[in-house]
Amino acid sequence: MISPNWRGTAILLGALFVAALTIGGSDSAAMAGKVAWIAGVGLGSAFAWEAMRRPPREWFRIDWAALATAYYLTLAEFLFPQPQFSGEVDPDSAASALRLVLAGLAALAIGRHLAWPARADRPWPNPSRREWLALLIGCFALGHLHMFLSVGFNPVTLIREMLGPRFSQPWARERLGDSRALLSELQLLNYLIPPLTAWLIVQTWRRPWQRLVIALPLVFLLFASFCGGTRYVLATHVATFAVALAWTLPELPWRRALLLFGIPLAAVLFITVVALQFRHQGLSQKLQNSKPAHAPPRRFIVDNNLRTIARLTETFPAKHGFLGTEVPLHILVRPLPRAFFPAKPEKLSLSMEEIAGIPQTSIASTFVGEGFIMAGWRGSVAFGLILGALCACWNRIPVLAGSASAIILYASGFHWALLTARSPIWLSIGFLPCLAFVLVLRVAFPVARSLLPAQGATDHGPPRL
Repeated sequence: MISPNWRGTAILLGALFVAALTIGGSDSAAMAGKVAWIAGVGLGSAFAWEAMRRPPREWFRIDWAALATAYYLTLAEFLFPQPQFSGEVDPDSAASALRLVLAGLAALAIGRHLAWPARADRPWPNPSRREWLALLIGCFALGHLHMFLSVGFNPVTLIREMLGPRFSQPWARERLGDSRALLSELQLLNYLIPPLTAWLIVQTWRRPWQRLVIALPLVFLLFASFCGGTRYVLATHVATFAVALAWTLPELPWRRALLLFGIPLAAVLFITVVALQFRHQGLSQKLQNSKPAHAPPRRFIVDNNLRTIARLTETFPAKHGFLGTEVPLHILVRPLPRAFFPAKPEKLSLSMEEIAGIPQTSIASTFVGEGFIMAGWRGSVAFGLILGALCACWNRIPVLAGSASAIILYASGFHWALLTARSPIWLSIGFLPCLAFVLVLRVAFPVARSLLPAQGATDHGPPRL
């Protein structure tokens, strides 16, 4: 069990309170910049305080990842000059949005302490290395089956289409799912590939050629995600691989832990900047043309979430009533296949895209914004507490014991945590890969063992030091 420290939380809450006191003035960009720096210093200080009192392996925790993601999506871009923000958002709306963000971060920090008492659980399954390899191959084959079918299993066509503009590929699904879209939903299994690859690579450290072969599905997955330009998907794959590697390595000195922290962070920053430069025109055209069709912005942009949250404060409740139970209902029904439930709601009655005035795109506003459209500031705080509590419950997974099953499940949970921090509407979808993994462990593997002859001794990996 991994538990956060209340003193670290107190450091962060104190910084957020100080940041709230600085909100005010006539310059929206300057206001956001001050809040971003104060909150960032507080977040970094809280992390450092807890990290100095924890072994390096416990630096890779899901509650820290959720806090860092929430900050990164809302305030990180204001660590750099954003003069255009003053022209886009008036000071009153900016102040309201900043207070909401600080309240959401505070609720998330407190919520990670809210978990029910630990209880004895069933022993965790411990499959053999051969079974883990079969699961990796199965996830890769099923997760990319819709892509291979759409190009007739032609690898040349597959690569050419991957390099094309975003959403132009033959495997891109329509806005509303149909029976064909059911196959594309199997791509959620791709989120199990990074942690499975990390565990298997550690187990084959004496055989370099096997490590190379095992890494090929992950390399293809990262390449496909990079070509697609969907930044948070690629960042999630990198994060889950690093987390699984940190918990799987027999030894993790602090220098290696810093590398596992630094390399994914550098990758996320690189993805944030570069993906915006080619995803509308395609990577192939970007490589051919020195001047892109869509000129990249000359500033550091993460997701423009603070601007979106400011728009929400202007819309609700002055122009539109809060959506109330419509939001949690939408979360619950989202995993239901439309082919079987055609009456499933298509979207919220008032979407983020309509509020922002950009209907032909996909906009998220983090748990802060989506909680606000549900019930005002109370909704933002509630979503923060819920996300924090879910992270606290996930920390109950016994990764400290070194079980491969627990480590892979724990690392794969970073997918739903990062996805929920960006958009809680996807929470139920984010849990599906973890649910599939548990079903494989508890049902598929035992059934397969009962049907197949014994294959000799199992290899469960190196001992944990």
